[in-house]
Amino acid sequence: MIKIPKSNHPAKLDSIFGRSEQRLLTFKGIYVYGLRYNSQELTSLLSRRSDKIRVEVRINETDLGHIIVLPMDKTQMIKVPALLFDYAKGLTIKQQLSSLKLFRELKFNPAILLKAKLDISN
Repeated sequence: MIKIPKSNHPAKLDSIFGRSEQRLLTFKGIYVYGLRYNSQELTSLLSRRSDKIRVEVRINETDLGHIIVLPMDKTQMIKVPALLFDYAKGLTIKQQLSSLKLFRELKFNPAILLKAKLDISN
């Protein structure tokens, strides 16, 4: 049984209902679907433990602007923005996979990814 939080805080809902995946946290952050996520909280978490650790991430499939990171001991929940936040905000996984396909095929730069996002959403 899933316990619904009393608060409807979006980060809490993402942590419950978001797609759950395992990722490796390094000093560069976390990569999810070709996007890099990092924050001061992740840097702090990593510095207390090792140079890389396994974490669980929760992903909102309709908005890759941020992810929720749960360390394996699940003692905390960290909302982490994409480093390319303007590009990732409101971006779906399907849109990102389509953009990555174009990026790989045509070797575009990140500015072109933003244009592709806008084209896909229209």
